[in-house]
Amino acid sequence: MKFSVIVITIIITLSCFVTIAAASDPQWHISTVDSTGDVGMYTSLALDGAGNPRISYYNYVFNDGDLKYAKWTGTAWEISTVDSGGDVGQYCSMKLDGTGNPHISYYNFTGGNLKYAKWTGTAWETSTVDSAWDVGRYTSLALDGPGNPHISYYNQTLTGNPKFQGDLKYAEWTGSEWEISTVDTGGVGLYTSLALDGSGNPHISYYDYGNGFLKYAKGNGSEWNISTVDTINDVGRYSSLKLDGSGNPRISYYDATGGGDLKYAEWNGSSWQINTVDSYGFVGSDTSLALDGTGNPRISYYNLTDGSLKYAKRSGTTWENSTIDSAGNVGSSTSLALDRSGNPRISYYNLTDGSLKYAEFLAAQTKIGVFRPSIHIFYLKNGTTTTTINWGASTDLPVTGDWNGDGRTEVGAFRNSTHMFYLKNGTTTTAINWGASTDKPVTGDWNGDGRTEVGVFRNPTHTFYLKNGTTTTAINWGISTDKPVTGDWNGDGRTEVGVFRNSTHMFYLKNGTTTISINWGVSTDLPVTGDWNGDGRTDVGVFRNSTHMFYLKNGTTTTAINWGINTDLPVTGKW
Repeated sequence: MKFSVIVITIIITLSCFVTIAAASDPQWHISTVDSTGDVGMYTSLALDGAGNPRISYYNYVFNDGDLKYAKWTGTAWEISTVDSGGDVGQYCSMKLDGTGNPHISYYNFTGGNLKYAKWTGTAWETSTVDSAWDVGRYTSLALDGPGNPHISYYNQTLTGNPKFQGDLKYAEWTGSEWEISTVDTGGVGLYTSLALDGSGNPHISYYDYGNGFLKYAKGNGSEWNISTVDTINDVGRYSSLKLDGSGNPRISYYDATGGGDLKYAEWNGSSWQINTVDSYGFVGSDTSLALDGTGNPRISYYNLTDGSLKYAKRSGTTWENSTIDSAGNVGSSTSLALDRSGNPRISYYNLTDGSLKYAEFLAAQTKIGVFRPSIHIFYLKNGTTTTTINWGASTDLPVTGDWNGDGRTEVGAFRNSTHMFYLKNGTTTTAINWGASTDKPVTGDWNGDGRTEVGVFRNPTHTFYLKNGTTTTAINWGISTDKPVTGDWNGDGRTEVGVFRNSTHMFYLKNGTTTISINWGVSTDLPVTGDWNGDGRTDVGVFRNSTHMFYLKNGTTTTAINWGINTDLPVTGKW
């Protein structure tokens, strides 16, 4: 594509909604990926189809650095050198194509040029993209639908007034050659971040260091539309850009004025809405932005004040900020990705010992409990303690779910006689009329919004009727003698249905258009489901009334737990 340039002035609207969370979450698991030499600067993280992390990064050796790559196999980190021809690997940016093969853009300090590497499935292929003077710092890579690479980067070639030297450049692979264009000139182009919209058009955020502004460029195939996003103080370094579901840009960036703040801008269709996310100390450099399934922003960033890694997430208009790692001087060169359940993963640099680190948020593990119908009391196992809740009536069937989306499971009851759900929602009760008196209750997050809704399974027609907001989803599954189960079998954040067939003690789980079949337990067991190991995927299990034992399938192992008495009904949840 050949581009001309149009400059647009944008009116900026300021808004700020900030709350600070006090401490790190104990569910973060932190590990060292590579500690051989001085490694881990310029990290770039991506997750493959199985949710396993891949990281590109720089191995610093004075005037002779290398580009490295780490891949988690499921049991260990597999580390390789991508390019060692000169001092290469700074400012690297990585994406995975549709087959899971990595593509990396990076800077060759020795030659002062932009390079590109891709894994063919058997070997790394490296090439030079642009060698016109000193080009290739601050690279950002994106892949289009066919998997062709597009790269934004900085041209540092020095001419004229030093304050207004340097350009923003853009390269795209046409399938046979690199087509290179200059997007913006005059002291611009540092800290670039590139994303492609659904039509393959490029969007770039970057820093105008001549004026101290955050800028944004959008290409349409023939011209670049350029606008200024934020001009308040010295803003725009460490920009990270993502597009929401409507193709609107969102940008995290650093305000270097005074103490240094983390800022966030989003385009609402007519103006930029700007928030200060964190202003506690010297914070906000090395930002990396991701959007969750509902479009809420998540940001990893560096706290220079105490040398720590921080993480911010927004729910609605409220920001929550937390410290993830403070062991030494850590948290620069951050790169953030979200897994299919929306859980964050972060790669970053440990300056203290020169190592590459990796932090992952492990979802809470599902715990067990029982409902004792005779006295309508729940006994919930929460580690070494028991939570008891009196709820419902002796003829009710127990249900559990996260009714308000706060991440914690609460209890409820289904009263067959009136086909009413009575859900305990904090100190209030939510009552829902659903199904028929002979139905069996089910619950799940049918639309992936983080809130559990109700449903029923009608045995005579072996049909699920799921309440999905104001609509009903009907799914025919199993046979009339089956027992219903629900779970997020593939970790995509949406609950699907399944059945347990007592006669053969087989689970038949609906996983999109496929069926997962699991032989587990014995014919007299009651089925249970839950994410026993916190990996975001629901596994199966059984409750054996005769011995009041839970047998939970946890990958290739079995977890056996004695709980309750033989007349109890099993429940599970993240209490």
